[in-house]
Amino acid sequence: QATADSRQLALTCAISDAALVSPPDGTGPAWQMDVNLDARSYGKRLEHGSTATVRITGGVADGPAQVHDIPTWAFGNEYAAVFDPKEFKATLSTAPDGRRLISLTLPKTYMYLHEWALENGNSQLGVNVHLTIRQASVDGKERLTSYALSVNAKPVDDVDSLVVLELCTKPTTRVTVNVF
Repeated sequence: QATADSRQLALTCAISDAALVSPPDGTGPAWQMDVNLDARSYGKRLEHGSTATVRITGGVADGPAQVHDIPTWAFGNEYAAVFDPKEFKATLSTAPDGRRLISLTLPKTYMYLHEWALENGNSQLGVNVHLTIRQASVDGKERLTSYALSVNAKPVDDVDSLVVLELCTKPTTRVTVNVF
């Protein structure tokens, strides 16, 4: 789920029926969420470009997650900034219905090249989310399960591999289809 307001963009992945487990050796994360986001201006977003991955990881307990160092071109190759990972909020929580929620909140101020005009059909971001979770399988062994918003043959840092997220206050009836 993606939500946006005048200050931030929040991305949340809900995990149903997945018991997260720690790695057997006790090192490493129980889950990892990788986000690629093209937040260049509308005209630039229509051109070829690249992004860098914003990575968050966490354990099995509810609470803050680790936001890893963020490359200067994380939101598109036109960016050249130093991003403070402490400004990005990442958490694992449990919903009342038992689903586990992995959330990442990105401040709008760091996407300074984007127009960020809610309700403007051209106010769009390119986005992809990859989530890998470590969980117990039926036989008691651990397994890694991966999910992605979009899977295609292009590299994850290529803006042409991203789907379109339109910034608006109400759902739209439009969809995006990538044809390869």
